[in-house]
Amino acid sequence: MSHNSEEIAVHLFRVAQGYYIYDMNNNALMKITESLYKDVSAFIKNQSTVKNQSIDKLIDEGYLRPSKLEKIEHPLTASIKNMIDNCLHMLTLQVTQNCNLRCKYCVYSGSYINRRHTNKRMSFETAKKAIDYYIAHSSQSSKYRFGFYGGEPTLEIELIKQCVEYIKNNVFGKPIEFNITTNATLLNKDVLDFLVKHRFYLTISLDGSKEIQDKNRIYAANGEGTFDNVMEKIEWIKEDYPNFLNNVRFNMVIDPEDGYKKSNDFFMYDERVKDIFVTAGEKNDNNLQKIIKVHPDYYRNKSYEEFKAIAAYFRGHKEKVSPLVSAYLISLKKNVADELKGDGSDFKISHPGGPCVPGLQRLFVNADGKFYPCERVNESSSVMCIGDVEHGIDIEKAKVLLNVGQISESHCKKCWAFRFCNSCAAYAEDGDVLSAQKRLTRCESIRNSVERSFMSYCVLKDLKMDFEELEENDR
Repeated sequence: MSHNSEEIAVHLFRVAQGYYIYDMNNNALMKITESLYKDVSAFIKNQSTVKNQSIDKLIDEGYLRPSKLEKIEHPLTASIKNMIDNCLHMLTLQVTQNCNLRCKYCVYSGSYINRRHTNKRMSFETAKKAIDYYIAHSSQSSKYRFGFYGGEPTLEIELIKQCVEYIKNNVFGKPIEFNITTNATLLNKDVLDFLVKHRFYLTISLDGSKEIQDKNRIYAANGEGTFDNVMEKIEWIKEDYPNFLNNVRFNMVIDPEDGYKKSNDFFMYDERVKDIFVTAGEKNDNNLQKIIKVHPDYYRNKSYEEFKAIAAYFRGHKEKVSPLVSAYLISLKKNVADELKGDGSDFKISHPGGPCVPGLQRLFVNADGKFYPCERVNESSSVMCIGDVEHGIDIEKAKVLLNVGQISESHCKKCWAFRFCNSCAAYAEDGDVLSAQKRLTRCESIRNSVERSFMSYCVLKDLKMDFEELEENDR
């Protein structure tokens, strides 16, 4: 029996304490002996010259076979219309494209292709139409969720107030949740009184210490840093609105050029911020016009904090865990442990992981009233626009984005990381088309990332980590 390594949908890897094989067809991750590891490695490389009982046994049990995928199609394709008609989760309104800052890594900064700050603002009429559409299409959602986004949304606080009043006068029977993401520099008593009154969830963009914040997050008018202003507003919230702190969180953009440690230490130890929840993500490299530089110590420092999170788990305490990696173990559970529970018995029609139903989780409406799957996509791309306030979501356009894997079908079918891929349509967008070539540029880094996650998962499973326990603690 002859097989080409590209045809057999398996992946071999090793960690310090053992050898492993992942079989994509069966969605099975197994620990194997060193001898079998070598035999399988030779087999998939077409180097096996003698009959091997262990290899034959695996083949007889359905392993080490070419991909049995016959068609790339997302399993939610048939139900997408019903989901969009009834289950929209959240509406995010881009109330303005203007901003009083010029953060160097912002997607509107000029460092990214085809995205710029403008003076456009959303009219109240456009906002009302978007709100009406969302309300009419979220009957089966547990609550109404509204987000206000920019640019800097507090530049349009009066419009936001109008929207909130309109929403409260037009929705009934379910809880309402309001969210706003802000740079915090324009917060004042009037704005905060309003946010507190309506129980907003307030996300403040803050990247770390003064040195790091002032490097990237600067004022448009004079290029000066924003750290002192933002920290003053945070101290003000803590002093005058202490009960509101549970609704406040930080969003930080990690700059790999800074080495990780300074930002990490700031959020761990600075008394002004250490008790406030932080979500952290790296610079967005999609459509970036230059290569992101990485400090030599960046990955070492990050890995050290992840190691400390693991140690804290086994010691039964969390007080020394960095907030920047607090979700590390949960992400392993979600992205590996949970995915490995998936049934591999019927795998002839499927789609690589990555795409969500466009607009379902975070329907994003820009200042012109155009609909996009979320706020992370390129608003200047016609292929990413899935409708508008006048006509609603175009189901056929949404289906195309949902099934983005079809443009690279021949490659995706035989990729061992098929089920764990995280590449959505945003990473295939190339102007006004979806490009297979652009989509495939991320494949190697995705496979490397999946392998690293597998390795971490296997080590922790060997150490008897209970991933189900993590699920219970996360609720």
